Amino acid sequence: MELVELVRKLKRKLAKYKELYSQNEAAVREHIISPLLRALKWDPEDPKQIIPEYSVIITRRGKKKRIKLDYALMRHGNLFTVIEVKALGKVDEGLGQAFTSAQATGARYIIITDGDTWRLYDTSKPITEALVREWSLLRENSKEAASKAQIIANTKNFGSRKALIPVETQLKELLQKCPHCNYKGDFKLLKTWKYSLWNVYYYECPKCGGRFRYYVDPKGERKSYIIPVVKKG
Repeated sequence: MELVELVRKLKRKLAKYKELYSQNEAAVREHIISPLLRALKWDPEDPKQIIPEYSVIITRRGKKKRIKLDYALMRHGNLFTVIEVKALGKVDEGLGQAFTSAQATGARYIIITDGDTWRLYDTSKPITEALVREWSLLRENSKEAASKAQIIANTKNFGSRKALIPVETQLKELLQKCPHCNYKGDFKLLKTWKYSLWNVYYYECPKCGGRFRYYVDPKGERKSYIIPVVKKG
């Protein structure tokens, strides 16, 4: 399911079952958070990526305390991002404590969400300066919310504004010249194929008519490359 389509579905679900989600954090996690994470290339069923109810010991004021995190996003075997889930409408409750706990775990980021409002914080900064991005599934249109949500996608650009640039926009920045005649400019997009490993864009040069395929990793983890298409005859 495309990300924008999923956001539309989640918007309807949040509105329809508002009473349930305002009282039941577990329902928010299962019905809203996990589906969105999956669409953002995180696999909730892969322990190398996500661990729910993650138990960790933190030291606060000289005392050790065991806490449980709703979700732990992992990178290279280490805790990378904490996700704190609230009941719908209660995203502001306990912000300071959640932020301090995330800092104590050593996680770089914390996401605080009630399913509707999503806030990404950088724990290396004071809480007053730590907000990286905020978006709302209900208050914003589906395309805008989906675009902003890409900042927490499972890519090397997590937490960076680079993650907010759609792949189609990145193409214009990455495409330098025609592999046939070295023409520099805009190319005609003939066709697009989207797979789990690669997005493939089929272009035609307006100068020489040469065609080529441009391969882009949707996760942004591998270098893009071009394969010229040789004309028969």
